[in-house]
Amino acid sequence: MPAVEDPSNPVVNGVAMKRQEFLEKYCMSQERAGQTPCILVLREERKSSTVGEMPKW
Repeated sequence: MPAVEDPSNPVVNGVAMKRQEFLEKYCMSQERAGQTPCILVLREERKSSTVGEMPKW
């Protein structure tokens, strides 16, 4: 499991990745999903998905 310094911009081996890419590549199995880097990146992904205007019905 690669270490992640900035969960909002994960970098693995000097290569920047999108959060969704990181989650798909490193966090899909059950044993890895509970590890700290996955949790932090997933938390950032959820936060960013709630940014923006609320839809008007």
